[in-house]
Amino acid sequence: MPGGKNSWNAESVLKRLEDILAGKEELLILLHTHPDPDAIASGAALQLLLKEKFKLSSSIAYSGIIARAENRTMVKKLGIHLKQYNRIKPSRYDSIALIDSQPGAGNNVLSVRDRCTIVIDHHPRRKDTLGDLVLINPEIGATATLLVELLKAAGVDVPADIATALAYAIDSETQSMHREASAEDIEAYLTVYTQASIRKYGEIVNPNLPHYYFLQLGRALNNALIYRNTITTHLTRIYHPEIIAEMADFFLKHERISSVLCTGIFRESLILSIRTSSERMNAGVLIKKLPLVKDNAGGHDRSAGGVLSLEGMSAGEINRVVSSLVDSFARHLGHEDVRWKPLLDYTDFPA
Repeated sequence: MPGGKNSWNAESVLKRLEDILAGKEELLILLHTHPDPDAIASGAALQLLLKEKFKLSSSIAYSGIIARAENRTMVKKLGIHLKQYNRIKPSRYDSIALIDSQPGAGNNVLSVRDRCTIVIDHHPRRKDTLGDLVLINPEIGATATLLVELLKAAGVDVPADIATALAYAIDSETQSMHREASAEDIEAYLTVYTQASIRKYGEIVNPNLPHYYFLQLGRALNNALIYRNTITTHLTRIYHPEIIAEMADFFLKHERISSVLCTGIFRESLILSIRTSSERMNAGVLIKKLPLVKDNAGGHDRSAGGVLSLEGMSAGEINRVVSSLVDSFARHLGHEDVRWKPLLDYTDFPA
């Protein structure tokens, strides 16, 4: 289904779901690897819709880890039950719904050959994405917005915990409506925020942070390099993949910066995130121009991410890969003969 305001009809989608779910017994709701709040909340909302509207049971599964403090607090405080994909038997389910991703995108366990019953996402549609129901709208800021509209159209009463999850998902995915938020996102957020638990919402937004967060923050700052309106930093080995996107968002807050590239090594992979506030730059397009496996990278206008295998590489080879990415990033921003300087330059700082 194409994107754009009023280009899809929630009632029609519900009728389509009724048809394709007829006779189904149990559905697997699959989130992307290392799921973020948008994926988690959208999965929980779909589970609620399936139960209340279609009397269908389902399980929510994910691969990877949930390590970011806000995300762990969200799952714990709101009682969202998730299963590790490697601990379930996919064969017990007669259909699959992939949420906040698409088959073969590189950030989930499915390949392009795996056909889903349902695909719901807000990232640009891949040419090879197939499903009995494919609901994709890249013109909105969060997948959760689509689920809010479906729940509303179905007349489902949304419990406070699910409303809290959806509100936080839209808020975090759009950076409090600062990044790629549409009118639909704002309307959906206001709808669920009024039903949310404000106390739990506050606990999620302001979690206690583990010690390793400050170690990673320190390394990100110490390794950060700046040139004109661009910052790049490499965190070397990281505790969890989510920190890369978190640090990219952090550096974009710098008053002089409009473009950020953040990288780090998790297990045998290089994780990278791009952020931009420039109207002239499309992060999702730019990341495809970097020396990466194109199927393992993607994004939106303002944010993008990717994964590059480092299996079998020496430390020197990994350093060359990172340098190549940084050089390519700068070149595609129009920077030539770049002379990076440490971000933390205390030369003119009062003693």
